[in-house]
Order: sequence, then structure tokens, then C-alpha cells
Amino acid sequence: MKIRQRNFKRRQNNDEKLNDFLDKVIQSKSKNPPQIFRRWSWSKTLVGMLQKQILFLAFFALFHFSYCQEYIQVGQRNIDNDVTCSVWNSKAADRRKQQGPPVALTENEKIENFLCWFRAKGGWISPNVTIKSYPEYGGYGLYAKDDIAYYDNMYQIPADIILSVESIREGYSTFNAGISERLEKVQSHGGDDAVIALQLMVECALGAESDIQPYLDIMPDGVPRLDTFSDSDLAMLQDPSLASLSHSARQRMQRTWTDNDLEGLLFTMLLRSNLPQSFQPNPSCLSYESFHKFNSVVGSRAMVLNGKKYLTPLPDMANYAPRYDGRKFGEQSFSFNLYHQRNSRGDIHVMADRMTLKGEQVFEDYGDVDNTLYLEAFGFIPHENPFNCAVLNTEMAYSDKTMYLLRRLQLIQKSEDGGLSFPEPCVLRDGTLAHSSFRPFFSVIGLSDDEAMQQTCNSAIESGDDEFIISSCFRYDGHQERELAAISELAKFTLAGKATSLDEDFKLFSAQDNDSIGSYQSQTALRFRVNEKIILDRLAQDDFAVTEIASDVHKVDSTTCASDTSSNSLHESVNEFNLFANSLGFPVHHMEARIIGNGLRVGAVATKDLNIGEIYHSVPNESVICSNTIMSNIQNDELKMFLQSVLSSGDEFHVLLLYILYERFLMKEKSNWWPYLQILPEIREFQSNSPLWFDEDRLDLLAGSDARNEIVNYQRHVSRKFSQMIQSNEVLRVFGAVFTKDNYYWAHSIIDSRAIWWDNTRHLVPLLDLVNCSKEPTIIHRTDVGSDGKSAETRATLTYKKGDQIYENYGQPNYIYFMYHGFILDQNPHDCVLFSNLRINQDDETAKDMDQTHQRLSAAGFRSYNPSFCIRDSDESLGSMAQFLRIKHGRPDEENTSDLIAQTLADRLSRIHAVGRTKQPDVNLQYAEECMLQMVNAEQSIILSILNQLQ
Repeated sequence: MKIRQRNFKRRQNNDEKLNDFLDKVIQSKSKNPPQIFRRWSWSKTLVGMLQKQILFLAFFALFHFSYCQEYIQVGQRNIDNDVTCSVWNSKAADRRKQQGPPVALTENEKIENFLCWFRAKGGWISPNVTIKSYPEYGGYGLYAKDDIAYYDNMYQIPADIILSVESIREGYSTFNAGISERLEKVQSHGGDDAVIALQLMVECALGAESDIQPYLDIMPDGVPRLDTFSDSDLAMLQDPSLASLSHSARQRMQRTWTDNDLEGLLFTMLLRSNLPQSFQPNPSCLSYESFHKFNSVVGSRAMVLNGKKYLTPLPDMANYAPRYDGRKFGEQSFSFNLYHQRNSRGDIHVMADRMTLKGEQVFEDYGDVDNTLYLEAFGFIPHENPFNCAVLNTEMAYSDKTMYLLRRLQLIQKSEDGGLSFPEPCVLRDGTLAHSSFRPFFSVIGLSDDEAMQQTCNSAIESGDDEFIISSCFRYDGHQERELAAISELAKFTLAGKATSLDEDFKLFSAQDNDSIGSYQSQTALRFRVNEKIILDRLAQDDFAVTEIASDVHKVDSTTCASDTSSNSLHESVNEFNLFANSLGFPVHHMEARIIGNGLRVGAVATKDLNIGEIYHSVPNESVICSNTIMSNIQNDELKMFLQSVLSSGDEFHVLLLYILYERFLMKEKSNWWPYLQILPEIREFQSNSPLWFDEDRLDLLAGSDARNEIVNYQRHVSRKFSQMIQSNEVLRVFGAVFTKDNYYWAHSIIDSRAIWWDNTRHLVPLLDLVNCSKEPTIIHRTDVGSDGKSAETRATLTYKKGDQIYENYGQPNYIYFMYHGFILDQNPHDCVLFSNLRINQDDETAKDMDQTHQRLSAAGFRSYNPSFCIRDSDESLGSMAQFLRIKHGRPDEENTSDLIAQTLADRLSRIHAVGRTKQPDVNLQYAEECMLQMVNAEQSIILSILNQLQ
């Protein structure tokens, strides 16, 4: 926001004596703001400023007249037929005359004035949306004058009327750098809220002279959030932690006010407004109470985009209601950015996050947050909140063995008073933890009744093997049931410790209709604790764990690697694709797409007899999708400019990903690549069979194998990339509502599973990427640039008859196949056992001289202290592991390390035996689960084979 742009016209001939005098006035820290202002006015006369002041007043009057005229004209040009500025204009004129008490406005007049001001300032609001008074929601809300579709443009707010720390400091820096510096200090103490609150206090004190008076008129008088609760109100919460939070917030706000001399700072900000001598600021706007009030207003109404707060007129009036889009807690933590976008000019665009029918209130989903945040920041408790959770009291008596494990795993810590600090997890009604970091605590509690499992966990801790610890202490067989049982017991314990029962609270709650509870804050506190106890009561039910486990069983009915559908639509799509492939001008073209079934979905078959080594497919450069062809063929200028910036950063992967996402989900049938895109696997197929989409519980069948942790790291890597992308204004501007986690993961999976490399570049190659994998060809697939340099050629690695399915050997171990493609090969000749947990530890002998250790590692070709190995029978990887073990244990080069290798392999075998899963005879597993069990069994076979050779 350009702070008071019309009043901050800098006078070029500022009297230095005047500035010195003003500094002295501020330093005096007078407690009488009006007198300070009067002394300042008289001081200007005393230093010979009378003539200048007369000229200034004349200019001021002229400016106000011209400004109002322009304001009215612009406003009337931008206003709908059903909204006029008549009331606003007449009331504004009365205000500016400063005659008598402030002009009282009706609710409708406030709305009309605000909309007039908003449009006059360059704001845009959809003709389907307006403002309406909703007393039951504590003020105003947004109303649908006509049907609103999902992701419709709702309104655009110009940067000039948006308040942020950056805009406020910038507004003052031109006139007094000292103010900007002091505001920076205020921000460090009180956050963004404090700085924006100060500017609102200045505008409030200016009254009718404020540029944002219509906005101030429509603001609430205050927000009854947690820091406004009295001690008796806080007692109603029955939550000592929240009471402590309230006290801390009030103390922090008071310190921010006093330690930064905000009273003096406010008058410095006012004095720079160059107002008439006769003007008197409203002293009630400059008090600590006003600071508290506007802090609560900002805290409850400002939107957060990319970590910064923006107080944005109009969007801040949207009331809360959940979207009910079926998402789980935390799945769309960045969805707010999808519907609220800030462009390069600083304007903010808001889109509808749901469909709203004519005559209904327009709501917004504030995100995946529990009632604590609504109480703390917004001062209300939602009628419905699917993400509400209840805090468990975990300080109950545990066995000595359990306490020992909790301490060893650092799941409980020593507190400042010398005692123990227990976690305070918040649990949703289905047993989901609001923060998954607390889950290991419940996993260990779940071991309390099984001494053998506790001993296995302790052995894992002693081994220092991370994967062993994870699989033994946290993700052991049956951990889900045990965790839920532990949550249920702690819910009972927490309820028993409350001062009142749920039934007693219900009686009080029903009495609220008679206003017998007291203050609004007390009523809110009661609603908060009732909602929390409802969750605790649900968790405390004896059958809770069994019921939740039964309802959480994976429901995808699929026993194959991918969809086996052979519907007419897929047949039609394949036929359409073959026509499309024929049009691409392949120099050599001896195969076509065909539905295969049996888990292979669509494959490629030979259209003529093929011999080993014969070129069966040649593709010209212009018929593939890669960064080069994308940039040369893209038609959308906005997309092209954005992808060019991505490419300039060296991120070819995301150029490819974003392009196919755009073509598949935005262009759809209009895309030139549509015949290819429509035969690719769908999201639901990846969700069923691609480990990228699995939750960690589903990966437990890989317990004992380092492949489990490798897949988890892969998932986290992709998740981080998505999180970074969805916070990009450019991404959201170009892709809008189609940039979802599912769509991003789909595009990522397509590239990971289908891209073909040559010339160190990924390519999506229609038709060639339909060739399925098999162990039969002993020659590993490769595609090379042809002799003409204009096409890429692929040669047959087996002899094929016309009509035979063509296969290629990708030459990868099964954990790679499974992680990226969702399948494994039986008797895979390239399979191996992944070791990713070998590292140089601080207690290793070789760690005493890290310089020498680093030199030996570098000489052996190792680039880290924690390299990965994938070993198999009689393979050079075994020699590489041997050399690393020599360095780790301080042995000379070339010394026999059979004993070290044998011990490493034996430890892995023991780990698998201790935590590995087995197939239950009466359970029909899906294909992915079968794959995981086979992978672990294959690892054991390879390890046993190597151990036999070593012996």
C-alpha cells in the first residue's frame, strides 16, 4: 500500500530546525498526544513557517477538492448499476467539514461506501458477489448474487490498498528513514501484525482524513481471540497450555508496546502527514487498547502468502466453512496459494474455492488447522471443522522398560526444571495425528505389553542401524493397531483428568441459549472444550482401534501391475494413437500399439519379422517431447516465457513435467499430443501401483530392506519439489486449479517411468515408450542418435515374428523397477541388494584422522561418507564395498575383508529375520504387496549365496 500517498508530498525545503524540534518533541515521550500536536503546530509559527503554512493550507484545500472530485468520478465509473456513491459522497463531505460528532452510518451505508471506495481505488469485484451483513458471523460476509462456479474469478485487489510490512516501510522510508528502521525493529518484536496495526492506528487517528476510512468503518470493533480472555474465561477452557499461551501473548504485546515506545513512534508517523494546523488526531486511536484491538484485527484478517502477511480489503470478509473435498489432513497444505495469487505488481487475485449457488454465503476454507488456531487468531470456533483435534495428556505412568526406550530414542526430554517433558500430541477423531512427528512416541508406547518386541527394539538401538531401529521400534508388524490402542488409552486418561465430564458440559452448552454462561469468550471456551471432549470420547471407545483399522483397509481392488481394462474407450484410443503415430513421419516404423492385458496394459507389437540388431524404430527429433522441441513448438506465450525461465535455471526436468501437465490437464483434446496423452496410465492406476503414491504403512512389507527407506526418500524428494512449485506465483498464474498434487505426481510418474535417455537428455517418445520390459533380451536397451544426426534409432535385441510383442531389457535391479515403474522381474539377472546405511561414524577408528580418511575415500572414488552399494553374486560392487569397509575400519588397501563383508551381510540377514514380514495364508495380496515380499525374499537369497561363496 502506498501509505497516505496524497498527504505524503514531500516539501523540498524542509526546515532543519523544524526536524530537530520534532525529534526533541518525540524524545520527550509526552503522555498527552493532542498537546504534542498543538505544540508542533505552534512551533512552526515560532520558526518562521507561518507563510509556508498558509500556502500549504491553500494547497491542501485545493488538493482535497480535486481529489474528491476525481475520487467520485472514478468511483462512479467503476460501480455497478445497483450500487451508487450518493451516500458515500454526502457523508464524506460532512466528515471533511468536521462539523459536530462523527457521522453515524447504517450497515448498508457502510457496505455501499466500502464498495464505492474499493472500486474507486481500482479494485474489481465479480458482478456475482457483494457484501452482506451476517451478525451470526460477527460482522460481514460475502454473498452470491448469482451462481459462482469453482475457480471463478471473485475479485482483484490493487496493491495500493493492500497493507503489508513492506509497503508500510516503503511509504515512510522516502520521508524519514528513521521511521522505517524503527518499524523493522517493531516487526522483530511483534511480527507483521504489530507493524500493520500501527498503520491502522494512524489511519484511525486521521479519521475523515484517512484514505481508507470506508475500510475502517467496515472493520470489526475488535476480535475476541484468545489474548482477550480473562482468567475466568481461560479457566473455562480446561487447558493450562492454552491459558499459558494467552498470558504469553498478552505479555509479548505489552512488551512490544512499551519497549519500542510505540506511542512516540505513532506521533512521528502522524507528524509526517503534513496535515492542517487545526487538525486534532483521535486520541482513542493511539492507546495501547487500540494497539491490542488492531493487532487482533490484523491477526484474524490478514492473509499469508509465501510467509508474508497482507491485509487485503474485501477478501478478509470471507467467512470460514470447510470445502469437504475428501482430502486428508495435510494433503493440501498449500491450497490457499491456489486460490489467492499475488502478481508481479503486488495485486492479489482471489478465485472461488468451491461452487456457490445464488443466494448463499460465499465461504472460504482456511486450511487444515484445528480449533486452537481459530480460537487463538480468529476468536471463534467453527460449527464444523473436519481437521479439529484433541490434545492428549501423555504424562501417565509407564513401565521402566518403556521409559528407558522413550529416553534412549529421545522421545521425551528433560525439562528446564529438571523433570521430564512429555509431548502434547493433537489427535483427530479418526486417530490421525495432526503432526506425524509424534507417531514414534505412540509406536514405542504400543510395545509396552510385549517384552520380546521391546528387546528387539533395544537391540536395534544398540546396533545403530537406522533402518533396524525404524522397523523394530516404530514400524514393526502390527504397529498401527498398537498405536491406536495407545492413543485410546491416553484419551481415557486425558478425559479422566478433566474437571467436568462431557455430559456436564453438554448441559452447560444447552444453557447457552439462556445466556447463562457469561461473556462471549466464556461461551467460546465452552464450545472449544466440548468439541475437544467429543473427539476424546470417540478415541476412548473400547472398540476404537479395531474399528479404525477395519475402515482403513486399502480399498483398491487390483491384483495387477496396472489396469487391465480393455474397454471400448481404450481400444478406440489405441486405434487413434496408431493413426497419430503414422503421421509423425518415423523414418523406420516397424511396430504399433496394441492392448496387451495381463498386467501390461498397452504394449508394442512388431508389424514385420525382425532380426537381432535390426533397426525397428527411428524417430525424428521433432516427433519427441523434450526441452528443445517444447521451446520451439509451444504456442502459448505466457507458458513459453515461464518455461524459458525454468530452462534458464537449468531445470530441464520441470520444463518437461510442466509441459505435459499443461497439455494433459489444460489443453486436453486441443493438444497436438492428445492421442498420445490419452493412452498414458491414469492417476488412479498410479495410485494403486506406483510406490510414489503409497503411504508409509503400505511400505512396511519392505521392512528389513534398505529399499523401503530409498522409496521414502524418493517420496519426500518429490513432495518437497511440489511444495516449492505450488508456492510459485508464476506456476499458479499459468496453471491455476489444475496444478494439484495428484496432477503433479502423475506428470512426475510419467517421466520417471517412461522417459528415454540419449545425449544426456530425457525424451518422451510416443510408441517407443510402450515397449515393455523383460529379462529375456540379454542385451540392454539403448537408443542412439542416427548417423544423420536428425533422428534416434532403436535396434531389436531379440528375433521377433510379425505380431509378436516387442520387449526390451532395461538393465536395472528390482528396487529401481518397483520404485519408478511399479513392477519387478522374476529371476532378474540385474537384481542386487541395496546397502545405503554404511557410513563413517564418529566412533570408527578411522574417524580419528578424517583428513587421511577423506583422501582414501577420494582415491577410491567415493564422494561421500555414506555411499550406497547394490551387491550381487561375483560382482564388482562387492569389491567396492570391500574397499569402503577397509577405509571404515582402518585397514590397509588390498587387505582381505571377507570377514567384514560376511559380518555386514550377516547383520542384514539378522535384521530381515527380526523385522521382515511374511505372507499370511488367508490374505490375498495386491500385486504391489506381492512385489515387496518377493523383493525381500530375493535379498535374502542373494545374501545367502554370497555368504556361501565367502565361506
